[in-house]
Amino acid sequence: MAPGYFLLFIIHPLKLCIMTTTNRLCYTVSKRYIQAGTTFEINVKILLADDCKNNICDWSITADIYEQRKNGRFVWCAGGCCHEEILKRFPQFKMFVDLHLSNHYGAPMYPVENGFYHITNSSKETAINYLRITETEYNLLHQAEDKQYFNTSFICSVSLNAGKENLTRL
Repeated sequence: MAPGYFLLFIIHPLKLCIMTTTNRLCYTVSKRYIQAGTTFEINVKILLADDCKNNICDWSITADIYEQRKNGRFVWCAGGCCHEEILKRFPQFKMFVDLHLSNHYGAPMYPVENGFYHITNSSKETAINYLRITETEYNLLHQAEDKQYFNTSFICSVSLNAGKENLTRL
């Protein structure tokens, strides 16, 4: 059995059931605040989980934001990776925002696909921050004309231990 997995035995009067649960760590917190005279509630969820069941846990931090109507009901008005709103209300969660969509080593998810997108469509700063690379590595990768060339350049420019080193760059 893989490390970190838990084995649970449930004894039923007629049979023995074996259940396994995957690696999953979840933290939720809520806060109400007033902005421009309107009351809002933000529910933040920080998750480290192996939802793909590939023994690689991924980080995410998301929120659901509700607006209070005049009748007192809270109605959903926004959700997803509302990182600016999360950091306004919970600045202590910056490290989790930085790890959003990274694996448990701190390496970004889908680095080739998302990295190629950021190198070709986003600012230099966004690409460097997403891929957690140096400016020299960015300059090499920025020359990529297609995803295959980017993939080859990415593998050559980033060492195999980069994932563990990425945690220190956050």
